[in-house]
Amino acid sequence: PLRAPPFTMDLPREEQTIPEHLTELGYETAFFGKWHLNAHYGRYLGWSPTHGPQTQGCQVAVEDFGSHPYSRGKRTPEPITTHGEFPADSMIDRAAGFLRAEHQRPFFLMVSLFHVHTPVRTRCQWLLDKYEQKVPADSPNRPQRVTYAAFAGEMDHKVGTILQALEEAQLGDDTLVVLMSDNGGHPEYAANAPLRGSKWNLYEGGVRVPFLARWPKHVPAGSVSNTPVIGYDLLPTFLDIA
Repeated sequence: PLRAPPFTMDLPREEQTIPEHLTELGYETAFFGKWHLNAHYGRYLGWSPTHGPQTQGCQVAVEDFGSHPYSRGKRTPEPITTHGEFPADSMIDRAAGFLRAEHQRPFFLMVSLFHVHTPVRTRCQWLLDKYEQKVPADSPNRPQRVTYAAFAGEMDHKVGTILQALEEAQLGDDTLVVLMSDNGGHPEYAANAPLRGSKWNLYEGGVRVPFLARWPKHVPAGSVSNTPVIGYDLLPTFLDIA
């Protein structure tokens, strides 16, 4: 009888990743954030010493949950009430530091953000207050959506920190930046209408996600493409560019 193949949560070492391909082309490669390609090691989402990013071509890699609630467990830190102030994020700081550092070779940096993954909790009380005024009173799951909007606002700041570091390194005009999500919104927090479905299923609301590219002189600002793309288009695209 036919048997199912053995199941493992570890990405097989023989699979060649984007960082491995780019290393062969002389690139410096770095990874920070959520590495969800090995079985949890030591703790939830812990990096495996045999299947972590360092074993898959990432020359620079530091395990760090940053300011996400994963990093503080059940502790509830003091809220931030000052408008425009955000919690410090060591993971984002590491990524920004990598961009600002001197590079003798072209580089590939992947920042796999923990935001906006559950648990959805933000210290930014001023953002919660802001969206308390914006989310309609009759919105389904309104308290969760207010919190989610504030959490997304915190994520926006992190992306901005990375882009600012790129500009400070005077590399903004020469660097392709791609921003995408891995799945549609969590049904408790986000609405994916007019698409059907959400995270955890294969309806379009679960698999159609934002995909943004920023590359001055190559990608016209504000342009929109209707060409379908999928995550694994990135590997051959990046290799062609490299």
